[in-house]
Amino acid sequence: MIRLDDRNPETFIMVQKAELRIGNLIKANASFTGYLFVTEITNHVVQTDNGGTLEFYQIQPVVLTPEILVNAGFIFGRKFCAEDFYDVKRKKDIFGDEAWEFKRNNESLTNVVHFHQLQNLYYALSGQELSIVI
Repeated sequence: MIRLDDRNPETFIMVQKAELRIGNLIKANASFTGYLFVTEITNHVVQTDNGGTLEFYQIQPVVLTPEILVNAGFIFGRKFCAEDFYDVKRKKDIFGDEAWEFKRNNESLTNVVHFHQLQNLYYALSGQELSIVI
C-alpha cells in the first residue's frame, strides 16, 4: 500500500498490483461511489465488473468495517465469527488505525485493514473465494 496520510486508512492513494486478485472488492477514486469487483489485471490497468478500466493509482481499498464483515457472511455475536474463523477482534494496526485480527486453529492473522487483504488470506488458507453481498 502507498499511503498519503498514515493516520487515516481512507487516504491510501493506490493498491499495489501485487496485492490484487481477480474477484477482489475495491473502490475507485473519490469521484465514483460504490464498490467494484476486479475482473482482469494487466500490467497497467484493472478491468472491473461494470466494464470500466482503472489505472492502479485510481484504485482504493475497501476498509474493513462491521458492516462489510456481516455482508461477507461473518456473524456478530459475542465476537464476529465465520465458518473458518472462530475469533475476530478489532485492534489497532502498526500505524494506530483500526485493524482486525482473525484466528483460526493455531493461526492468527493480524493487522488486516482492507477487505481485499481478507479475501486473499481467506483464499490462501481455504482455497475458496470469500464472497460478499453488496
